[in-house]
Amino acid sequence: MTIDINGNNAKIQTGENPVRTPSVPTPPAPAPVADFSWSSNLTDICPYIQVGSETVTMINNSTDADSYAWVTSWGDTSADENPVFNCPYNDPAWIQLTASKGSVDDVKKIDVKWTVTS
Repeated sequence: MTIDINGNNAKIQTGENPVRTPSVPTPPAPAPVADFSWSSNLTDICPYIQVGSETVTMINNSTDADSYAWVTSWGDTSADENPVFNCPYNDPAWIQLTASKGSVDDVKKIDVKWTVTS
């Protein structure tokens, strides 16, 4: 193979067919998977003590995500990875996490049953 560069023009002359390496597509990034649990010394998240007086720390176990959106049935929201929520005592209740990477989302939502302790 010879390469002749003349000014701004380039010519490539070959005596045989050049070998081309096939391009290998980049595999897609893994999709995010939303998952969470919580940490609290309270029974089933929150006992009936005083409405809104106790907190629960959410533990984000999501994989392959770079942003998070938390929503609760009682109106709390957060974009933190591991937010802390006040615990109301109202049924029915739920907590939802949306884990995202780029334009791909995954959602996990759990129903919460508050336990009344005496």
